[in-house]
Amino acid sequence: MKKEDLMYYASDDEEKIFLSKVFDKYNATYMRGYTTFTNFLDMKKQYLIEKAFSANSDVAVKFYGGYEKAERKISAFFNNPCEEIEFPVKTLKIKVYNIKKLTHRDFLGSLMSLGIEREMIGDIVISDYAYVFVCEKIGDYILNNLTKIAGQGAEVSYYDGEALTPDVKEKTVHATVSSLRLDCVVGAGFNLSREKSSAIISSGNVMLNFSVCQNRDAKIKEEDVISVRGHGRIIVKRTGGLSKKGRNIIELSIPQ
Repeated sequence: MKKEDLMYYASDDEEKIFLSKVFDKYNATYMRGYTTFTNFLDMKKQYLIEKAFSANSDVAVKFYGGYEKAERKISAFFNNPCEEIEFPVKTLKIKVYNIKKLTHRDFLGSLMSLGIEREMIGDIVISDYAYVFVCEKIGDYILNNLTKIAGQGAEVSYYDGEALTPDVKEKTVHATVSSLRLDCVVGAGFNLSREKSSAIISSGNVMLNFSVCQNRDAKIKEEDVISVRGHGRIIVKRTGGLSKKGRNIIELSIPQ
């Protein structure tokens, strides 16, 4: 694989720069044989890496964000498919006096006020405590410097207990559509008329696999991710089979 080959998958200069940097990690693994890692990536960048690198049989790609169903993940490039990868991810546990008064934005803002770049921070899970997944190399820095969250005193420690299983709420929608078109699937997912879903698509408020799509006729396949501004996200789980009336049977997952 050549760096120039990757540019086919980029839709703008920002994506070209990103893929160029990722290629350097891929190439280090390919040429020297050691495992390389990115920092935390959002879902769009993960998808871009999957498209650009997953078909390559020379180097394997794997993603991990610290727990099952994490959204922000680190990618690893490695040579041996049987190799057990130890990702450079640390989990921090943050205790505050009244966590119910704090939001995800409060924790993220306090972390970034320490001069930490967003790509060093993964998901933030809030329950009785806040659990923050971070790149290993900045764990000690946060541990020694984060003392407050939105004015509340904070106690920070490493968490090495049982794997976290956050309660990720999802709504499953089973429906039939006349066609596996974008407007039909958006309409089925959010109970909208085809006219309404077409108007939302035409206005540029729909992203298909993390890129704006204004083509209502775009064909939808399994594992596609559709984001609709003001409504939420759809993950296409199944598109196989026809109903008795000849309509396409689909299964959608909609995070709540």
